[in-house]
Amino acid sequence: MRKLIRRLGSSLLLRVALALGLVGLVPVGLLAYRLIDINRNAMEQQVRLTHVRVARSTASEISARIGSLLSLAGGLAHSRLLTDPFSPEARALLGQSLESWSNLGVAVIAVVTPSGERVIQAQLSDERVRTWAEEMFAASPEPTVYAAPVDDDFVIRVAAPIQATRGSVWLVADGQAIRDAVANYELGQEAKVVLATREGEALIGRLDDFSAGLLAHAESEFVDSVVGGRAETTGEFIGATAAVPGTDWAVLSRQPVGVAHQVAFTMRENARWAIGLAGAFVVVLCGIAYASVVRPIRQLALAQRRLAGIGSTGATGEIGQLRSAFEALETRMKEQLALDEVFLGRFQVRKVIGSGAMGTVFLGYDPKLERPVALKTLRLDREISKSRREELLSRLVKEAITTAKFNHPNIVAIYDVEEGEDAAFMAMEFVDGTSLEPYVWNLRSLPPSQAIALGARVARGLEAAHAHGLVHRDIKPANILIGRDGAIKITDFGIAELLSSMAPSEDVVFGTPGYLPPEALQGQGHDRASDLFALGAVLYFCVTGRRPFEGKTVKEVIRKTLFSSARAPSQVVPDVPAGLESLILSLLSSDKTKRPSDAAIVASRLESLAVEYHAEWKAPDLAGLEADPAEGSAASAGYLPTIRLSQGDRAAD
Repeated sequence: MRKLIRRLGSSLLLRVALALGLVGLVPVGLLAYRLIDINRNAMEQQVRLTHVRVARSTASEISARIGSLLSLAGGLAHSRLLTDPFSPEARALLGQSLESWSNLGVAVIAVVTPSGERVIQAQLSDERVRTWAEEMFAASPEPTVYAAPVDDDFVIRVAAPIQATRGSVWLVADGQAIRDAVANYELGQEAKVVLATREGEALIGRLDDFSAGLLAHAESEFVDSVVGGRAETTGEFIGATAAVPGTDWAVLSRQPVGVAHQVAFTMRENARWAIGLAGAFVVVLCGIAYASVVRPIRQLALAQRRLAGIGSTGATGEIGQLRSAFEALETRMKEQLALDEVFLGRFQVRKVIGSGAMGTVFLGYDPKLERPVALKTLRLDREISKSRREELLSRLVKEAITTAKFNHPNIVAIYDVEEGEDAAFMAMEFVDGTSLEPYVWNLRSLPPSQAIALGARVARGLEAAHAHGLVHRDIKPANILIGRDGAIKITDFGIAELLSSMAPSEDVVFGTPGYLPPEALQGQGHDRASDLFALGAVLYFCVTGRRPFEGKTVKEVIRKTLFSSARAPSQVVPDVPAGLESLILSLLSSDKTKRPSDAAIVASRLESLAVEYHAEWKAPDLAGLEADPAEGSAASAGYLPTIRLSQGDRAAD
């Protein structure tokens, strides 16, 4: 986990993403959160103030309506004509007043005794009005202002004292204007306005979902107030009360707090959209940053690794890899300055182009013939006796001389060989290009036509070598060079023979797992048929991108080579020609007697396939080629233990 965190922390793209996120997302998120919080409180306060305003304005409107009725009743009560309420003048006055005030909603005018008994009365000739009068006069004479719902109507009764007779003038009027005042409010959804009495009796509306706190204000002190609490059925709410002057009534209003918070919720949703858009914008900027900054830096680091001649480094992150490549390049430049002054024989050493356990390959220069050469040095184990080293070096020289005697277009030419006390070097033809291994790894696999054309040339090279008595012993993709000019050449003839002779014991064999044939792994030696087995493994690798015998360990690869048959190439990748597949599987036969008898036959069959499928080798495009295969994928040569199998061992496996 720590390693993963370090790798992520060293990624330039991740750093860019974090920076853009901090700049683009954090301020937006904090601002949105703060605005939502402020807006929620502000909206809640705004709703509170709105309820106070509505309660007050409704109470004022009701009070004005009641006040106008009280004024009418009071003016009539001061008339001297009502001193004798039974007089014709008094009756005429009530009739005239009713006719004049009917348009104000007055329906009944009466003179009553202190106990509420009617003395005289004038009313509109309407059945509803008769019902209103009965209800209003049946009620208690107190208070001065009284209202009650009658059937579907809201009716008001007001009283004004007659000083001369101790009686009162009562007006009964339609309360529709008051009902409209309570109903016609603008508070939004789920809001409620109620007109109630001091005793908690609802006059207009219902009180069953108002909180006890709000009702307590309505029942006690009729002063304007704002109350917040928990209602019995609707949850959190905001409410207000306002007393109606001149009455024992109050206007109550309430609305769920959630309505006030709806705006905040809407802002929260908008904030999420804003943060999402900001995130998308950050992703777009990361893509632009990758295309314009990160990828060029990666390409620069890769180019520097190639220039320095090194593979992947242990550094993580683009900056770390770039720094490592710079350091390696600086080291190589210093080494280059020193190498220019080094000579192997007559050959000037220019730079290192490869290295291994047994030696190093340099790019050299032949000043006499004025051409580049490849200089391969071989180190011999100091534990080998002097006579044995001399014998091995002599054998290497003979192999080199044999190779140098014939010139074949598919075999790297040998120019010179020199031996020393503990080492030897060969000056060889320099092939400007790469080996087959990284070329195939980068392409994943070769088209069958290209594999056919390449295989035919390698087979012709083996045919020439075998004709001169040379067996390669380590045919594999790394020992097949591909030139930028389209050249295909086998290299390292004689090297495997020399290294096999240096084996620490008789129970080991030198070679590359996956390319060594079963007979060599069983200690039966290496001959021409063994080279053809390796050629089959190379062709399999070319068309599938995989080795025919794979395993997580060398031991597993050896066991599969000995006891398993290679999977048909067409089962790995489609469109492998049947003729090519048949040839590959015959070359990979564990019984060498079932393989083609010599390289010439293999070359002829491949050339026939080339004609059939119009296969022609094309000069490779090596631009952008990785310097090395993926980590752990390259096949490495070494000393492998041989296995002696009895018939019982074969049957068991």
